[in-house]
Amino acid sequence: MITLAIANQKGGSGKSTTAVALAYSYAQAGRKVLVVDLDPQAHATCLSGICPPAFEGAEKATIGDCFLNKTPITEAIVKSSFGYKVGIADEGLLEIELGGGFSRNPTWAFTLRKALRPVQKVYDIAILDCAPHPGILTQCALVAATNVLVPVEAHPLALLGLYQFCDNLKQLAEGEANPELQLSAVLLTKYADQERVCKSVLEHLDRGALSGMLLSDRISRSTAVARAAALKWQPGGGSYEGISIPLGAPVQAVEPHCTAATDFEFAANALWEVLTSG
Repeated sequence: MITLAIANQKGGSGKSTTAVALAYSYAQAGRKVLVVDLDPQAHATCLSGICPPAFEGAEKATIGDCFLNKTPITEAIVKSSFGYKVGIADEGLLEIELGGGFSRNPTWAFTLRKALRPVQKVYDIAILDCAPHPGILTQCALVAATNVLVPVEAHPLALLGLYQFCDNLKQLAEGEANPELQLSAVLLTKYADQERVCKSVLEHLDRGALSGMLLSDRISRSTAVARAAALKWQPGGGSYEGISIPLGAPVQAVEPHCTAATDFEFAANALWEVLTSG
C-alpha cells in the first residue's frame, strides 16, 4: 500500500481539497482508496460529504479513538459516496494535537503506522490529510508515510513555509523514525496564469532547489472548488444545536469540466506515475 501524506505547515494551501480530489480520481480509476483525516477541523471528512460525529452529536468511532487505542482503525472508516473510504475525524483529534498525555508515550510517533497495519493489504493507497502545522498529528503521519506530496499556494509567503517544511522532511528522512520517507512532489495550487505574482512564484519554484519535485500540472484558482465544498448544509446536534456546517464533494464529482477539475485529473495521473515509478 502506498501511504501518501499530503502535508504543509502553512494553512490555506489546499491540502484537504487535494486529498479528496486525488482520492476521487484514483477511485474512479478502479483503485482501492482510503483517506485518513488527521485534521481536528475534519475538512477531508466534510469534503467527502460525511458529517463529523461531534458536530452531529453522534457516538461514532473516529481516527482520534485509534490514537488513544480505544478502537481499531477499521471501526473509524466510513464509505463515502464517491468511491473511496474515509477514516473520519472530528474535534476529538485536538486532544491528541495538544498532548493530553499522548506524547509522553515513548513510541507515540509510531501510533499511526501501527494503526494502519490491518489495512495494508486492503487498499492500494492511503491518503493522509494532515493538519496545517507540524504538530503531533503531522509528525505521526510522516512517520507512517511512504511518500509526501506538498501542496503550495501560488503566493510569495507560501514559499518560506514550503522551504522550512521540506527542510524538516529532510531531517526526518535522515533520522531513524522513517528513513524510507520520500518527498515525491510539490503541487502548485490556487494558480492564476494572468496574475504576475503567481508567475513569479512559479518561476522561483522552477529554478529553485525543489524544481525537480514540482508537478507540471498546476491547480487553477476556481470558485468551483468552493461550490463543491458546500453542496449542502448539515444542521448540528448536541452542543452544536442551531448551527450548520457545509458538506461537500470532490470538485470533479460536481463540476467535472471546470478548469480545476481538469487540473486535478492531470495532476493525479502525473503523481501516480511518480508514486509507482519505483
